[in-house]
Amino acid sequence: MPYPHIVRLSYMSDYSVSLADEITRWMDSVASNLTDVANCITHARNSLNMTGKTGDAIETSLDRLSKAILQHTDNIGILTSARRTVAEGARTAVSHANEVKNESSSIGLSHGGLTIKNDTDSGQSSPASGSTSDSSTGPDPAQAAKMQALDAKAAKYLAQLSATTDAGIVKLAEIYPPDHSNSRGSSGNNSRNPAAPATAPPTGMTHHTC
Repeated sequence: MPYPHIVRLSYMSDYSVSLADEITRWMDSVASNLTDVANCITHARNSLNMTGKTGDAIETSLDRLSKAILQHTDNIGILTSARRTVAEGARTAVSHANEVKNESSSIGLSHGGLTIKNDTDSGQSSPASGSTSDSSTGPDPAQAAKMQALDAKAAKYLAQLSATTDAGIVKLAEIYPPDHSNSRGSSGNNSRNPAAPATAPPTGMTHHTC
């Protein structure tokens, strides 16, 4: 594989930015719905007007439930923030992949018709159809130098993608601390009472208010 970074970057062409955005919007909707549920529970708690030990116990239970739901909402917000960071990096990488693909094709057309073509089965580079170059001898020195420079550019683009992905992963530490010693309700970093990380409710949940 003479140009590994070009080949690796080319895989980003298959990344669906629209699907990633759709999933993030769905997660935002889930968080909004959970907030409505927590507000309804708080409203119900304030409307009970119960006294005595039973009333206190019910209010305490409802308070705990409302705070736990709001914690799930916070965690979903962290997840969506991480997703947006990673998706933005992927969006840029898709643009870079198309840029490098066009440049490699241009170099091929200008130098003997050899173009870098991604083979999904082997991941190897192959000469374009109708090439006037002998594949056994490879590209001429001028073409090879340009392709090496382009591969170096692809390597920089991949490093940018890696850095952005790492930045998104770091955000998840608010839910899953690096040592995993307090990821199930003992973390003191969360903005509301601790609760387990958010899980998605069944599909089809609609927006309700009390």
